[in-house]
Amino acid sequence: TSLGKEETVQARVLRLPVFPDVPADYWAKDASEQMTTGGVIEPFPDGKFAPEKALTRAELAAMLIRAEGVELPRVYQPPFPDVPITYWGARYIAAAVQQGLLVGYEDGTFGPRATVPREEAVSAISRFERLKAERVAESPFQDVTSRHWAANSIADAKERGLLNYIQGDVLDTKKPITRAEAAELMAAHHISGLPVV
Repeated sequence: TSLGKEETVQARVLRLPVFPDVPADYWAKDASEQMTTGGVIEPFPDGKFAPEKALTRAELAAMLIRAEGVELPRVYQPPFPDVPITYWGARYIAAAVQQGLLVGYEDGTFGPRATVPREEAVSAISRFERLKAERVAESPFQDVTSRHWAANSIADAKERGLLNYIQGDVLDTKKPITRAEAAELMAAHHISGLPVV
């Protein structure tokens, strides 16, 4: 160079995690790696992702709060009798409820270890995106009529391409969503260009 000095440009190499239980040809491999690298979904202590494991409500709360970048409350005041102060997801649950992303059950419990049906997961993602879906006239899936409680959210998510991973015309609303599906939903959200509020 004219100054007689060499410039060294250091590039930060982002390493995607490699999970022993996620094969190279697994349908949601990229999304699983993306969401883990981004800190949205955490792997288990043994290094596994457990892609086919059903997502729990506590995991969903943590996933949404991490993706939104909300600061966790310093002190957790237990609003739910089944979420003790010592529970790992207590502050995530408190933050998710405070943000209006998740709600408790009618009996006053939260059900942190309960699995999340697909219909609830899609509805929560819609609240996360602050979508205001218009009332649908047609059924977005064969098992989701226009009168279904989450029809608007499901129709909007389908239209935005968040549910492209579902093959066929049936959502299977009560089927527990897996960790891989949740990763795919969140990855599709980021790819779609929707802002993270």
